[in-house]
Amino acid sequence: MKVMSQSTYGLLSSNRFSVKLN
Repeated sequence: MKVMSQSTYGLLSSNRFSVKLN
């Protein structure tokens, strides 16, 4: 469960970073 949460958090921050670049 913890790993899953970290994965989701990583995807969310990744998405935000991509949006910032765009």
